[in-house]
Amino acid sequence: MKGRHWSIIAILALLNYLVFSQLIVLFVESNQPAPTPTRTPKPTFTPTFTASPIPPTPPPPPTDTPTATLVVPPTDTPTPEGGPTSTPPPEAAATPAPDEVIPTATPRPPTATPQPAPPTAVPPTATAVSPTATPVPTTPPESQYQYSLGRAVTCSPNCGTTGVKGVVYDVNANYVPGLTVKVWADGWCCGQDETSSYAPYEIMLSPGAKGAHWYVAVYSHDGSTQLSDVVDVYTDWEPCAPDSGGCQWPVVDFVAQW
Repeated sequence: MKGRHWSIIAILALLNYLVFSQLIVLFVESNQPAPTPTRTPKPTFTPTFTASPIPPTPPPPPTDTPTATLVVPPTDTPTPEGGPTSTPPPEAAATPAPDEVIPTATPRPPTATPQPAPPTAVPPTATAVSPTATPVPTTPPESQYQYSLGRAVTCSPNCGTTGVKGVVYDVNANYVPGLTVKVWADGWCCGQDETSSYAPYEIMLSPGAKGAHWYVAVYSHDGSTQLSDVVDVYTDWEPCAPDSGGCQWPVVDFVAQW
């Protein structure tokens, strides 16, 4: 405990020393006379005059060149001796001498500029135009028969037989039964078949492929009255193989007009 007391005492002594030393310094400084402030003169600036550039004087505007005027000198009039001097009247002073010729400006007539002559109007020439005749469309004559070809004739190849087949339709596209379809050729008559309400007609004309020109038409049930136009068809000898493009069986369809 004694060592701790001595340490505290030493610290307190040190603090007292520092405090008293600062007080002594402050006391000494306060007794010294205060320094007199020195006034520092401000720099003086001398204004310098800078001459501004003087713009150049523009040249005087051009003056019109004076026109020379002819001046006629006055004629001296002799004065009689011993008499008063008379002043000639203004008209006499302006009179030119007999020997002097005053040039007189003669006005020139304006030069006429030639103008082109106006174009001569040419009357239009009337051209006779002949009227073009408008073609009148020709309509095929109506068939006098009740039935006519319904669509373009198609054909299929067949090397085994040659013939004609098809359907006869009424105005409602139904099969017409009980009619007779005939096929013939020049110098030969003829093959035929009766139509039905459920199947196409088929008329075999020859065994094997045969090339010929045939005629096809629709007749009444007993075959006495022609009811359709005559349709021309052709068959080939060859080719006749499937998908060959040959024609051995033409397909001829008829449609009723009423």
